[in-house]
Amino acid sequence: MIAFDHLAIPSRDPEASARWLAAILDVPVGRDGPDDEFACIWLDGRVQLLFAPAPAPAPLHFALRTSPHELAAIVGRLDTYGNDPDHPDNGQTSDPLGGAGRVYFVGPDGHLFEVCA
Repeated sequence: MIAFDHLAIPSRDPEASARWLAAILDVPVGRDGPDDEFACIWLDGRVQLLFAPAPAPAPLHFALRTSPHELAAIVGRLDTYGNDPDHPDNGQTSDPLGGAGRVYFVGPDGHLFEVCA
């Protein structure tokens, strides 16, 4: 068996970026690393997203899956979102790929986050 453990996300301000995403996803923020050098959030209590210092991070795309109920709660915590990666501000939540719902939103470092149900 192979399981996903963690992902390091480059960020200009790791602490602020971790707190921003944690507030949207309603998950805890913590510290990790040998010297607690990473701000991090936990998904399902096992997978970590570590926010690592980077002066000018290149935008990346991160996709997460959740339940329709949790997706609705996440949408309620977002200011700007959309169901199209090219238009993450169109205010739509329907899933053009046939699922129960899908939203994209852009983080403070320009990363594109996707949450689908």
